[in-house]
Amino acid sequence: MKKILLLFLFSFAATITFAQLKENVGIGVRLKLDSTRGYKIPLIADLIPEGAAEKAGLNPGDYILKINDQSTKNIVLPDIVAMIVGEAGTSVKLSIERKGVISNYNILRGKYKYAPSFYESAVKDNNFCNAITKLMNDAAYDFRNTMDTTRKEKNGNYVSKVKIPGAVSTAMRVSFGVYCEIDLGSFSTKDEVNAAGTKFIGDLKVCFPEYYYDASTNNQGNVSVNIGKTYKNGYESPILQLFNFTDEASQMQKLQLRINSGKPTSYYSIDTKEENNSFANSIRTIYNDITNDFGNVKGNKHETKGGVFSSGSTWYEITPVPDGAKICSLSEGGISLGAKNTTCGFYQGTSRTDAVTTYNKVFDKTAAALGTDFVYSSAKSDWDMNLSKNVESVVTFGRKKAKGYESNLPLVVLVFEKYDNDDYGVRMLFYKSGF
Repeated sequence: MKKILLLFLFSFAATITFAQLKENVGIGVRLKLDSTRGYKIPLIADLIPEGAAEKAGLNPGDYILKINDQSTKNIVLPDIVAMIVGEAGTSVKLSIERKGVISNYNILRGKYKYAPSFYESAVKDNNFCNAITKLMNDAAYDFRNTMDTTRKEKNGNYVSKVKIPGAVSTAMRVSFGVYCEIDLGSFSTKDEVNAAGTKFIGDLKVCFPEYYYDASTNNQGNVSVNIGKTYKNGYESPILQLFNFTDEASQMQKLQLRINSGKPTSYYSIDTKEENNSFANSIRTIYNDITNDFGNVKGNKHETKGGVFSSGSTWYEITPVPDGAKICSLSEGGISLGAKNTTCGFYQGTSRTDAVTTYNKVFDKTAAALGTDFVYSSAKSDWDMNLSKNVESVVTFGRKKAKGYESNLPLVVLVFEKYDNDDYGVRMLFYKSGF
């Protein structure tokens, strides 16, 4: 992995994949086997919020000595789970040891929801790691147990009950679900925020040394770092994002960590140089700028409604224009396919033959420019799209997944259209958030 230069910029211009809560029948505990006594015995690692075990008074760290009077000594974890689960409405008897004291509990089994991911720090006596881990595990429950619902800041954020050592503040923000926003301070220079970000990454790696730390650089040289679990069969969506932005009021560099309930994922980068020509370079430049709201490729701004291949009261010319395109434009405020989308128009006229020829040529050039890192489909039903009634044919290009958390939604689309006035059109669309 390339060296991380911590000048962060994170954008939520991404496909949103919300953490899913699965339903099960049991008592609502997460278990692991403890071997510190010279034999294996189940230990409660965590409790499901509002589950039966939590309501009964069980705690993380409790040992389960017996289940329905049967010893749990040296029994494998799947068999332990099988002994605990059962039909909803039935009860299970547990013998629990807590700090040397043994107590018995009869707990009624019921339906509960749980998050499939469970996070655990590599160190147990680290206040920083413990606080971060607690928030990560509560993320799937919209921070139900770690959000202070009795207090709300003036900006609408909820105050967190969990305090991160060294952080300025920890709050919950409601936007596409609830996410935790940790303010790590303000800095006068990029060097200062760089140093602070590097130290923070080092602290996180103490807690989670086996995680991926996936840095990506935008066109301005800024880097965002996505952080999450690595599994044998792939990667999860990043649970942590570390990033920097400039506070407009103070012009200070702000450093933030976000812990997400809805985990955003983005994969808007064409790295391969399949072809080195002006068409391919233009396609790559526009595509790679999607997460920046196309801010780096905006040209002249037009306030009047419309444009040759544009709609909306405000639109920008986009540069560079791929060879063969008449113009590329960015419309703002559209409601049909998202507020930010770029269109490159290659043909508009009365000849169907010329339109078909243009469509085929642009497809061939696009497939060559994007290369084998992309897959494409000409079947509309393959994607959840909301294309206009004018579209007769469509080809969607999606980036192949290199990691399981990445999105391969089509963000480059080639369309062949016939309009009500019997004109034909060939356009290429770039979308900020897929369809």
